[in-house]
Amino acid sequence: MKADITRLSSLTFRITVSGSVTSDTVSDLEATVNSITEDSLPQNIQFDFEKVDYISSAGLRFLLKLRKKGIILQITQVTPEVYEIFDMTGFTDMFDVQKKFRNMDITGCDMIGCGSNGMVYRIDPETVLKLYTRTDVLPEIRAEQEHAKYALQAGIPTAISFDIVKVGEKYGSVFELIDARSVASLLEEAPDKADSFIPSYVALLKCVHSIPYKETAKVSLPDAHMKFIGYIDAIASYIPAQTVSLLQKFVSLIPRQHTVLHGDCQPGNVMVTKDELLFIDMDTLSFGNPLFDLGYLYSTLILYRQLPTVQKLFHISLDVLADFWQKMFALYYEDCSAEERERLRSMCAIISHVQVLRYLLRHPDQSTEEQIHMVSGNLQKLSDYYFSRE
Repeated sequence: MKADITRLSSLTFRITVSGSVTSDTVSDLEATVNSITEDSLPQNIQFDFEKVDYISSAGLRFLLKLRKKGIILQITQVTPEVYEIFDMTGFTDMFDVQKKFRNMDITGCDMIGCGSNGMVYRIDPETVLKLYTRTDVLPEIRAEQEHAKYALQAGIPTAISFDIVKVGEKYGSVFELIDARSVASLLEEAPDKADSFIPSYVALLKCVHSIPYKETAKVSLPDAHMKFIGYIDAIASYIPAQTVSLLQKFVSLIPRQHTVLHGDCQPGNVMVTKDELLFIDMDTLSFGNPLFDLGYLYSTLILYRQLPTVQKLFHISLDVLADFWQKMFALYYEDCSAEERERLRSMCAIISHVQVLRYLLRHPDQSTEEQIHMVSGNLQKLSDYYFSRE
């Protein structure tokens, strides 16, 4: 075994280890660590395990001893074989253990889905890859994996990521998803068959919205109600004070619910398999009133489509998508009276305009003053109209 030290800061060191960490070699690793802890304890030690082929119980006990001293440990570039040892012994729950990412070539792979966070590619008949647009997404990918596990255990049809890979400088999650395509891609291919997806789509939404949210040690979902209040605060300086007051009153009238929401339930995130529809993109999970899910779906299907500078997720006509949303909405609230459905539809439109206006203000490269003025003007009219009927 060999260990080399790199000082990253006054209190942070990287130790690159190669070979096997066993009862015969752990004393060498301990001597290396002692050489940087003689004067004072470092706050952080990053172990690079890319060239470690095995770690025994003696090596694991040594890591525990460092942890008891108060040193924050990070173990990176862990091979799948060594990662399995960490995982089986529960060390992945106690330490920041990061598996080495294998490189993947997606040349010639078909893109079967597209969302705001990335694209989905078919790798082979049994697996797909969700490739993220941004490069700084590792924490989000790991959070999405935990959310997906949570969703599956709660009874939400979804796909579990079993690996994280790199494609160039970008990261991706690999899912087992046999013969699946997104609803978006199927609608692009056959828009005349849009109605055939509505009953199962609504059933999937209602399945998610029927599940009570229970916080766990690993998963704490955001409150959609509180997020929306934050959205109102973010746009407050761009709309009249009277409209701000109406929106604050509006959000107080949305019944609080403690049920799971997907957060981005647009057709690019709904996959069609042979047996069922299921969700991907579980990083957006939250909890609250289903109106937030339906309002954000309105944003994706209709409102964003009216803004030429915003990247269009689907190559489908606005008429088809608007009809799709209207019929989905009517079926979702089929037990409500026509008057109540109209009130709920108005609420979805307000939620959508608040969310889209916040997006435009946060992404000036994808917006114009004219579009901001249009959305804020519509939001003012929608708010006035809603409270004129109350």
